[in-house]
Amino acid sequence: MEKEKIIEIINEYNDSIFLTGGVSVQQIGDIENKLNLTLPDSYKWFLEQYGEGILLGIEIYGAGAKETNIPSCVKFTEKSREDDNLPKDYVMIEELGELAYCIDTSIFRNNECPIVSWDPINEEVGEEKFDDFYKYLYYRLDEMLD
Repeated sequence: MEKEKIIEIINEYNDSIFLTGGVSVQQIGDIENKLNLTLPDSYKWFLEQYGEGILLGIEIYGAGAKETNIPSCVKFTEKSREDDNLPKDYVMIEELGELAYCIDTSIFRNNECPIVSWDPINEEVGEEKFDDFYKYLYYRLDEMLD
């Protein structure tokens, strides 16, 4: 249900959205290899369809269509692992300064992982916020539209 709503929002507000374009299954595999984890299906869908970008002012980390660039999800995840002790099972998908949203790949339910909050300043794992990437992205988009 959220997936269809996300597609509708992206189509309707196309002039307020910048997306790099989808990436290949091979590029997604490269991300998983670099981060040494498995990504959930909903995030893989986003990467394949849209890559990464700014949606209604929300910068979602992912991978750009150019294979020569380091994917933003890899760059920011590795940086936070090094600088802020981000747990190794987390993939950073959005940073809001004092708070970040991450995919917790240590928990898999029906090929999906929860989205959790992360406090990089205090290096604290937050609570589980969303059941999967679809719910997270739809919530964030809907929040920006309100």
